[in-house]
Amino acid sequence: MRQILVAAASVLAASSLAAGAATEQDTEAGGGSKSDRQRPVAAWATRCNEAATPKERTCVLSKALVDPASHKLMAAVTFRVAPPDRKPVMKLLLPVDLYLPAGVTLAVDDGKSKTLQFETCIGGGCLAPVPLDSALLQRLRKATGLKVGYQTVDQKPVELTLKLDGFAKSFDQIK
Repeated sequence: MRQILVAAASVLAASSLAAGAATEQDTEAGGGSKSDRQRPVAAWATRCNEAATPKERTCVLSKALVDPASHKLMAAVTFRVAPPDRKPVMKLLLPVDLYLPAGVTLAVDDGKSKTLQFETCIGGGCLAPVPLDSALLQRLRKATGLKVGYQTVDQKPVELTLKLDGFAKSFDQIK
């Protein structure tokens, strides 16, 4: 349960960074902590803690889609790389007003979509883990968009595309 909450906090923090990213300069993260830095890169936000060695570092890369009218989160994708194995973990964060039994569909560009189940819902949204293997990671590095589909609580379909421009360069900064 603790892992889920830590992952959820990472996703929420990273999605808010992506939504609010405004400059290309390093800025201190909230609370004035000198051990956490955030950097928006080509519409992707990266955040790494400072560690004694690169292998001990935990980094998060994220991008969010926010409704311009309501300023509410529509979808966010987050990649987390952390010790001990530094294997990337991918999660989707979607709004809480969902029809959960439908799950969420995910497709890279115009590829075949895959239906994922939700892991948990918290105050900021519902999380769906994405099985991330090297083949999917390579497709994401070359793709132009990540298509996300879900149903609202009243079962109306929502189809979104998260642009992947700048993903490869940004991901290289956290691995």
